[in-house]
Amino acid sequence: MLIRCAHLLLVLTLLVSVGGHWALLQTAAWAGMFVSHAQQGSLVEALSKTFDGEHPCALCKVVKRGHGEQKNQNSEAPEKLKKMVLYTEPTETSQFSDRLLDLGFHAPSPDIGRQKDMPLLPPPRGV
Repeated sequence: MLIRCAHLLLVLTLLVSVGGHWALLQTAAWAGMFVSHAQQGSLVEALSKTFDGEHPCALCKVVKRGHGEQKNQNSEAPEKLKKMVLYTEPTETSQFSDRLLDLGFHAPSPDIGRQKDMPLLPPPRGV
C-alpha cells in the first residue's frame, strides 16, 4: 500500500513538473463546457462551441493565463540552466588538483592497467 502511494506521488510530481496539470485542468474545462453546451443545444453545436475558442469558460481563461505565466517564467531562466553540459574540457591544472598534489596525492600513471613485467614463459604445470 505504501509503495503504491509512493508511486502515485511520484507520477503526480512528474506530471506537475512537466506542466501536465494544465492539460488535466483544460480537459476538465472542456468536459464541463461540453456538458453545459449540450444541455442548451445539439451535440454538434456543443462540440463546436466547446472547441472553437470563441466561447471560453472561466476555467479555460485561468488555464490559459496560468500556462502563459509558466512559459514566461521558463523563458526568463538563465541561459546556463537551459543548456545541459554533459562533459567539461579537461584543464591543464586546477585548484583541486594543485591541492591534491600539495597533500601528496599524484595523478595515476597512464600505464596503471598494464602489467610491465610479463613472464617470458608460461607457468610450470604440476606433474
